[in-house]
Amino acid sequence: MRACTAIYGECYTHDFVDLGKAAPNLRWRWILQDGWKLILPAPQNEKGDPELYRVTDDPHEEKNLAAAEPARVAVLRSKLDAWWSGRPQ
Repeated sequence: MRACTAIYGECYTHDFVDLGKAAPNLRWRWILQDGWKLILPAPQNEKGDPELYRVTDDPHEEKNLAAAEPARVAVLRSKLDAWWSGRPQ
């Protein structure tokens, strides 16, 4: 078995009706890697900016570090985009 290098996830509205079209129902996507968690709101359903947390130091996700760590946000966003197949093309 290969070691997991990142954990990915997404959150959808409760009335998700078309499994073939994930993007319209998406609310957030996230990635957790090396103690960092990036949460990206889906602009079609959620307002707000990306959120970045150092969960090893901030397990309750109280201090958003996205503005202070734009390069890390970009790297994690790139990995999340590569993983998520439901994104609009």
